[in-house]
Amino acid sequence: MNIDIIDVRRFFRNRVNYYSELRDSHCVGVHDGCRLTLRQLCEYLAFDQHPFPREYEPEFRRLCGSFYPLWRGKSRTYGDVVAVLNQKLAEEEGRAAFLGGGSARYISSDVGPS
Repeated sequence: MNIDIIDVRRFFRNRVNYYSELRDSHCVGVHDGCRLTLRQLCEYLAFDQHPFPREYEPEFRRLCGSFYPLWRGKSRTYGDVVAVLNQKLAEEEGRAAFLGGGSARYISSDVGPS
């Protein structure tokens, strides 16, 4: 399947919104014409340096939880959001987080910019 990066980012934002509300990483309730899961989109965008839109601040805040103050007022990329999501997904599964994404700024339990 050949998908344009603009569409990949849109699908990712749809799933970030859904996941931040319902914590369903399979995003079965997202009906946007894409069959890729949140995890698959995370793999695709792990090192994407394109800025993540600020209008998704409420969703990002919910994802970060108590670590949000570390990010408040800072710009972030799609890769940065992927790194936060990787941490959340790893915590849910009881495993160590993938140490990549964004600028690879953080490790396992240290979620936030350097």
